[in-house]
Amino acid sequence: AAEEWKYVAMVMDHIL
Repeated sequence: AAEEWKYVAMVMDHIL
């Protein structure tokens, strides 16, 4: 499930 990890990374980048 690479898509899920990609989404998480995007959200984290936005939060930071």
